[in-house]
Amino acid sequence: MGKEKLKKDTIKKIENMLEKYPFWLLKIETVGLGSPSNYKAIKSLECTVESVVENTVEYDEYVRNQIKLIDGIYDRLSNDEKILIRTRYFDDNEDIEDIIKIMNICKTKYYELRKSAFYKFALALGYIK
Repeated sequence: MGKEKLKKDTIKKIENMLEKYPFWLLKIETVGLGSPSNYKAIKSLECTVESVVENTVEYDEYVRNQIKLIDGIYDRLSNDEKILIRTRYFDDNEDIEDIIKIMNICKTKYYELRKSAFYKFALALGYIK
């Protein structure tokens, strides 16, 4: 599999999604506790309560799909890639230097693992072909 270089904006999109993942899980796991509401939108003549509810339902479905997609990609990563992604984005949100120490790897290896994992995410997300 010839791995092409990922564009900076692609890397940023993947990082953004991975950083949101733990919060998306929390949102889905706490259904029924309410959602933040935009009361200005509700008061607006352009927006009805029904459309706010519909938008919330649509967003929840989007979040569920994103979680499934991330889970599916994550399951296909190597063990080292999983540790890196989990430690950096899901559990501890550690910085790069801490991950290097935790995994007992050099900085070059860190970036190789991240590049490999991000390539898999980019491929599955349709950012590259």
